[in-house]
Amino acid sequence: MEKQIKKPTLRFPEFIDEWKSLKLNAFFVERNESPKEQFPLFSLTIENGIIPKSGRYERSYLVNEIEFAYKVIHQDDFAFNPMNLRFGALARHKETKKVLLSKYYNIFYCNENASPGFFEYYLTSYNLIQFYNKMATGSLMEKKRVHYLEFIKFSRLLPTLPEQQKIASFLTAVDTRLTQLKEKKSLLEQYKKGLMQKIFNREIRFRDKDGNAFPEWEKKKLGDVYSFLSTNSFSREFLNYETGKVKNIHYGDIHTKFQSLFNIQNEYVPYVNPNIDLSKLNPDNYCKEGDLIIADASEDYADVGKSIEIVNLNNEKTVAGLHTIQARPDLAQLSIGFGGFMMKSANIRSQIMIIAQGIKVLSISVGRLSKILIVLPCPEEQAKIANFLTSIDEKINQCQLQIEKTQLYKKGLLQNMFC
Repeated sequence: MEKQIKKPTLRFPEFIDEWKSLKLNAFFVERNESPKEQFPLFSLTIENGIIPKSGRYERSYLVNEIEFAYKVIHQDDFAFNPMNLRFGALARHKETKKVLLSKYYNIFYCNENASPGFFEYYLTSYNLIQFYNKMATGSLMEKKRVHYLEFIKFSRLLPTLPEQQKIASFLTAVDTRLTQLKEKKSLLEQYKKGLMQKIFNREIRFRDKDGNAFPEWEKKKLGDVYSFLSTNSFSREFLNYETGKVKNIHYGDIHTKFQSLFNIQNEYVPYVNPNIDLSKLNPDNYCKEGDLIIADASEDYADVGKSIEIVNLNNEKTVAGLHTIQARPDLAQLSIGFGGFMMKSANIRSQIMIIAQGIKVLSISVGRLSKILIVLPCPEEQAKIANFLTSIDEKINQCQLQIEKTQLYKKGLLQNMFC
């Protein structure tokens, strides 16, 4: 039999002893406290942990309304949901104020031998979630669960309190870094949004290389500066990510992942299946740099008419697909890179929401889209605007890259710092 490894792969050098196999009830004390006063009502979600209830539950409840239905949870207490534990429904309450959770949650806290910070990471780590799933009982997968009385009897390899505290402190520092990066990205996005509003309201203007003002912006219709082309109707079943000669821009990817300025070298774009006959496609309808690809359908107003502008195709054959509108610019009037930002301006977004039609699914037509009113600067000022906003996008993208790298780093830590 293979000997069980009793030390984690990654460890702080001052700790050399093996981890000991201990039952979880050596570290936890259950709390069953009924409310004696008003507290806000919270709930436990898989994605976000312990969060306030929304809607009608936002108010505090009177004792006679809730004393038999809810439990009090204190700072650093843990809440455990046996029905969903295999999905990670276990969380620590970090706020200083006491709140209420449903009586169906098990509430427990750490004794003097345990670090709440360590167990927050440990109990929700990937390895432990897999372990819970393995130990869950029930006849059907959707009914399988781990009950609290079983949970606290699990034997696991665990470190001493000083090592728990060291691990918790280190992982908390990584999380702090993640939070800072996310806040930085959010601030940059807000900054960009504010600048775009001022630029497209002409509160901020650019000047030429000699410091002179550019001409006044001109009122036009979208159809005056773009011509509209036919697109294909290939659904996902006709696409793949492995092989092909022609790539296809699917409307779903415009909604979910493509950047406003579409650089094919930075995007994961599917191919049209090699067995599909593309000979009937008009060669003029293959995408060109400067083309707008607009999603013509969505279930909500926020995404209807969402668009990308193609700025780099790297000489790869690409077509616009199902539920898209392809608009080709008049390059005498438009500078490549400007249209992607223009289509996200508040003025154009509000007009698109007005022309969108439908009940369950909203859609826009070429006829209506071509009549949208725009105010257009000269191509030279367009280029300056596009370059300026692109530089901010690059900072946002760099932030996102740092976030992803830090998340990957943290994932590696969580896999290697626990037995």
